[in-house]
Amino acid sequence: MRRTSDLKSKNAIIQDISIIDVSREQDFEIRQNFRLYDTLIYIVDGKIRCTTNHGTIEANQNHLIYIPKGECTVTKYIEQSNRAICINLTLNDKDVIFEGVPILFDGSQLPRIRHIVESIYTKLDKYNIYDKVIYMSYSYELLYTLFNIDRNVIDLKYKCIISVIEEINRNYNKNLKIDEYAKMAVMCESSFRKLFKEYTGKSPIEYRNNLRILRADELIKSGEFNSSEAAIQVGFSSFPYFCREYKKTFGTTSIYKK
Repeated sequence: MRRTSDLKSKNAIIQDISIIDVSREQDFEIRQNFRLYDTLIYIVDGKIRCTTNHGTIEANQNHLIYIPKGECTVTKYIEQSNRAICINLTLNDKDVIFEGVPILFDGSQLPRIRHIVESIYTKLDKYNIYDKVIYMSYSYELLYTLFNIDRNVIDLKYKCIISVIEEINRNYNKNLKIDEYAKMAVMCESSFRKLFKEYTGKSPIEYRNNLRILRADELIKSGEFNSSEAAIQVGFSSFPYFCREYKKTFGTTSIYKK
């Protein structure tokens, strides 16, 4: 496994996401000459063998594979019955994860990985496309967990803020104050702020704003909301502030029109 010092970018911005629940029979094989996305593949059942530009990776149940964009891959399903969750991430062009090389993570040794991925695939049938922001929030949490994977105490150390992150993921449009989040974690505000940023790479407000912007972007693209309506819908009370946060996330203000 890679240590944190070997990783490329802890602050990668997810522009888009798609999640595919894949079930394949034994010996099914698929070739991709150029992967269009950074991909996380979690093995729910069975076993797969993935040959990349950098070698061959075999992944069993509860293992997770990271495959970078641009990689040539041949994926073969080994067991009689195989199921995998594929999380395809579209990042900013400047962002590279894990130095751009495939990595295998053993989820059987990392319960937090299993919990996050299970939270994703158990909700696949319950959420529709307009809940994409929920999947993005889980994916951010998964990436940050992988970045801190060399810390053996991660599950215990950050346990107190997991429920707060889940609360923000569910209710990102609520304007709760930081001290209210800190009370949920049973922590003083200063300690909560420090631990939250250590785990997510963002302050609580930055994390919440990122979810709001992603959701607002979905609403605007749907054609059912203009930008000011979308800003209010996701919890922004100031349109200029929304504009600044949108530009910070996407690097442009071209999509929204008041």
